[in-house]
Amino acid sequence: MAVWLWSKKDNHYTLLLGLVSVLFGFRNTMGAPVESRDFDPWWTHPCTGVVHLRHARSGRSRVEIEFKILNNNMQNTWEKMQALYQQQQVQSNMRSKCPRMNLVLALLNNRTKKGNFRRQANHIFYQSVVELSKFVNQVKQIPINTEGKLNLEKRRDIYDDIELNLRSFLCTYNESISRMRVPPNMPTKKISNLLSTRCLPKSMDLTRAQMFDYDLIKKLKRFFNQSSKKLDKIKKKNRTWKKQELRKKQEMSKRKEMRKKQDMQNHVSNFNHRNNKRTNLKKDKKVRQTIVF
Repeated sequence: MAVWLWSKKDNHYTLLLGLVSVLFGFRNTMGAPVESRDFDPWWTHPCTGVVHLRHARSGRSRVEIEFKILNNNMQNTWEKMQALYQQQQVQSNMRSKCPRMNLVLALLNNRTKKGNFRRQANHIFYQSVVELSKFVNQVKQIPINTEGKLNLEKRRDIYDDIELNLRSFLCTYNESISRMRVPPNMPTKKISNLLSTRCLPKSMDLTRAQMFDYDLIKKLKRFFNQSSKKLDKIKKKNRTWKKQELRKKQEMSKRKEMRKKQDMQNHVSNFNHRNNKRTNLKKDKKVRQTIVF
């Protein structure tokens, strides 16, 4: 604590020292800096802001509802993208192998062999949507070199809508999948390689941009449509698998009970047999004794 002195010069020094000590004391009492999530990509924490409000009104079958909403929105997005390029009178029927969605869909089919394959399929699907979100974000940022009057802001708005829909879907799916344990041998690396952004060009002309935009939205529509059917099919198969497992357990428990009963009966019969044998031996002994006397 600073002490006030009679000298004016000393008082200035004392006041300065007091302020420095207060500042250093305040700095020492401050907590550690909190890392802001504003710079994190949105797919790492999708349940924030306005998306969370949309998610809050979901019911019990929220994933099925979100699938329908997403499929409808993808159709609207496709129509908007077509209208954008129809103004430029550019036609491109080329297809791109970037990203390789068919192989990702094949991974979902391979999860129907053993064990709780529904859990495996759900984690594969969720990881695929995360990688697709990264891909869409990267495509949106590719510069387009064109002398035409392509409305780049409108194109960016379309991709913003796609990201918003994916974000809402991830938020909805995140809660349902968080209850499941991560299955062993998850092909996370394989999914990230199949949906890698390394195949994307650094820049595009108008024709190539149309090819990528058309092809990507078609693939997204097909991916979510096919995934919805596959996951529903896997869900039904998983129910039958669970019923079969339950029947096996019930049969095993019945067999154990039957074995216990059989063992008990054998034990009782053996016990009775021994007792009968002992009583017979005693009778024989008495008979022999009477004969001797």
